[in-house]
Amino acid sequence: MSAGKRGTRTRDAAPDILARISRGESLSAACKANGLARSGFIELCEKDKDVAEQYARARVDCLELHAEQILDIADNPTGDYNRDRLRVDSRKWLLSKLLPKKYGDKLDLNHGGRVTMELTTEQTDAALRASGLVPPLAVGKE
Repeated sequence: MSAGKRGTRTRDAAPDILARISRGESLSAACKANGLARSGFIELCEKDKDVAEQYARARVDCLELHAEQILDIADNPTGDYNRDRLRVDSRKWLLSKLLPKKYGDKLDLNHGGRVTMELTTEQTDAALRASGLVPPLAVGKE
């Protein structure tokens, strides 16, 4: 099949591929269901900004679906605790990495404590002289 026909076929299949991704299928599975290679769809996204934006939106839809599935799995256990936990943890990890602003761990980088330093008199004198806040003769004289 020529590259032109393959590109047209990929473009024609794009709406179905995007819909499948939005419903939670992987890109590979969605392309396979349409008889296409994953690489062909990626090439289409590189060439067509509109398709690339639609693909990005479909990926976000898919991730939001994974977030909903976490609740479904937790609310409807299968009886296999380890499998349910793996399914929840896998989705949580994926969400934290791919949508970190929304689902990532929040890090508090604000310092709310005190910093205490113990300096010898010589170290204090040297720091004051270096800062220029105190004239050299005034340091250490009382």
